[in-house]
Amino acid sequence: MTLDVSPRPAASSWTTRVVAHGRLELTMLLRNGEQLLVAIILPAMALVGLTVSSFPDLGPGQRIDTAAPGVLALAVVSTAFTGQAISTGFDRRYGVLRYLGVTPLGRTGLLLGKAMAVLSVLAIQVVILGGLALFLGWRPAPPGVPAALVTMVVGSAAFVALALLLAGTMRAE
Repeated sequence: MTLDVSPRPAASSWTTRVVAHGRLELTMLLRNGEQLLVAIILPAMALVGLTVSSFPDLGPGQRIDTAAPGVLALAVVSTAFTGQAISTGFDRRYGVLRYLGVTPLGRTGLLLGKAMAVLSVLAIQVVILGGLALFLGWRPAPPGVPAALVTMVVGSAAFVALALLLAGTMRAE
């Protein structure tokens, strides 16, 4: 009889597991062409279209001053609600959620990983769409930027919660 004395790998900490799951979710979001279309391409097209056209009427002032915040809000909704509702609905349909819920990651870690991925995509969207808006002539008031970022984070949390509720109660189709 041989005694196995080889060192066993230590289990990862809960934080390490959540961060790893967040990276996995982010990678899956960024590799999905439909998600990129909804997250980056369509909002960028809406921003350019609303800025250069004269229809619809956006009120007094420069069009970009109304279009940029609206498109950034659209980006929050598209990423936090639409993207999560669709992906989580299909994860539920294929049984992935059941398996992930019983792993050491747990339900809380699963939700936090999804939230990390959404916030990462939102950061990418703010950089790309905000940069495009700045290129198109948008000059946001500096005192309003922190409040806008907090609003985006709170809004994304609300829309992710709504998306997960929808994905957990309705069929994926």
